[in-house]
Amino acid sequence: MLKNKGFFLAELILSLSAWLVSACVLFPLFLHASDQAEEHRKSSEAVQALYEYLQMKAAGSAHSVLHHEDYPIEEMELDGLSVEVCVHYEKKNGKHERICDIYFKE
Repeated sequence: MLKNKGFFLAELILSLSAWLVSACVLFPLFLHASDQAEEHRKSSEAVQALYEYLQMKAAGSAHSVLHHEDYPIEEMELDGLSVEVCVHYEKKNGKHERICDIYFKE
């Protein structure tokens, strides 16, 4: 009597190849998702720094704002009534991004 207990070599190779294919598909997707999460985090922090600065400027204490090393803030006066405030940050791929908003003087 022949008793078949265990796996055949073909079943083992088939299951390993299925795991390998799924790992080859899912690993790059995971890396891309983690890169996108990092980009979103940097963008959110830059927007937060911008609006913190604008709130301090509206309150009249913009000079006491803590300037972030990663998010330098730049002001450009557009006319006598408005100022454009920009925050610069670097993306993971090395490109520089700029987020701006306009502050209207009272």
